[in-house]
Amino acid sequence: MNNSLRQEPALKINKAEKQFPISEILAEKGFKRIMAQDLINLEFKWLIESFLPKQSLVMIYAGAGAGKSYFVLYLSKFLLENNKIKDIIYLDADNARTSLKERRVEVFLQMSNFHYHFANNYNKYTIFKDMQEANNLNDTLIIIDSIRNFIQYDFNKDFAMVKFFDELQKLRDNGASIIFLHHQPKQTQDENNKIYKGATAFLDSVDEGYFLDKKDIKENEEFIILLEPQKRRFKTKPCAFKIDTKNQSFDFVNYLKYSENQKSQITLSLVMDILSEYKEGLNQQDLAKEIKKRVELDYIEIVGRNALWKLLNKYKDIYFSIVYESSQNRGGKKKIFKLLNIF
Repeated sequence: MNNSLRQEPALKINKAEKQFPISEILAEKGFKRIMAQDLINLEFKWLIESFLPKQSLVMIYAGAGAGKSYFVLYLSKFLLENNKIKDIIYLDADNARTSLKERRVEVFLQMSNFHYHFANNYNKYTIFKDMQEANNLNDTLIIIDSIRNFIQYDFNKDFAMVKFFDELQKLRDNGASIIFLHHQPKQTQDENNKIYKGATAFLDSVDEGYFLDKKDIKENEEFIILLEPQKRRFKTKPCAFKIDTKNQSFDFVNYLKYSENQKSQITLSLVMDILSEYKEGLNQQDLAKEIKKRVELDYIEIVGRNALWKLLNKYKDIYFSIVYESSQNRGGKKKIFKLLNIF
C-alpha cells in the first residue's frame, strides 16, 4: 500500500512532462501567430482606389456574354501601363483561340509582363496548390477565367468549396492578388437577381465580390462596365469603367451616371445636394419636405415616394448613412439620413 502511494506522484510527473505549451502546438501545426508590430509594419495598398486592394481575393461574376473577360483584359492593360503591378498571369480555361482573335488579344500579348496561358489539361485542378511553391508573388496578379473550369468537385457544396478556396487564400497570403471570373444562373430578360452559381462559400471565402453589368454605347465597340460590391470587406464602392475596343482605351466614369435611369439619377443628385447642406443629417420626414420643396421650385421629376426610400436604402453605406435615433416625441424612433464623406 505504501509503495503504491509513493509511486503515484511519479506517474503524475511523467504525464506532465509530455505536455507542451499551447503556443508550441499551434506553431508545430503551422499556425502563424500575428503580433501588433506585424500590423504596424503592414502597408495597405490599392491597385485601384476603392475597387481593387493589393493582395486580395476578388470574385467578379455575371451572366454569359456580359463582358467579364473583356473587362479583365483591359484592366490588365491599365495596371501594367500604370505600373500598378509587375506581372499578370492569366489562366484561361474557358475561351477558344477564335474568341481571343475576335477580342484582339494579340495587342495585350505584346506587353512583356502579361502572361496568357491556356489551362485545358487535368493539371488545372491542382495548379493553385502547385503555384504556392513560387518564390515571390508580391507584385503578381493572377486572373482565373473562369473559376468553374478549375473546380473538380460539385461547386454547390460548401464543404468542397471551402477546401478549394483554401488553396486560393494561401496564394493570396503568399503575396498574390487574385481575380477570378464566375457565372450566374440564367436570368429573366427584364430583371437580374444578382445571385451567382454555387455554394455560399464563393462569397464567404473572398475579400470582395462584384456583380458586373454591361451597358452598350456602340454595339461591339464601346460599352460601360458597372461593378457593384456585394461584400465590402474593404472600403470598396460601386465603380464604372468605359471600354473603347476600337481605340483600346480604358477610362473611369461616374457610376451614378450609368447605373440608374435618368429619373433615379436626378433623385439621387437632389438628395445628395440637400444632405450636403445638413451636416448632422435629416430625419425622413424633414428630408421628404425638403425634397418636395425643391421639386416644386425647380420643376423637376423624380421617382415616387415608395421608390424614393427603396432607392436611398439601396445606397445605404455607399452614399448615405441611415440610422435610427430616439425621438423625444411620441411615435418611436426617427430614421436619420446623412451624406457620407466620400467625395
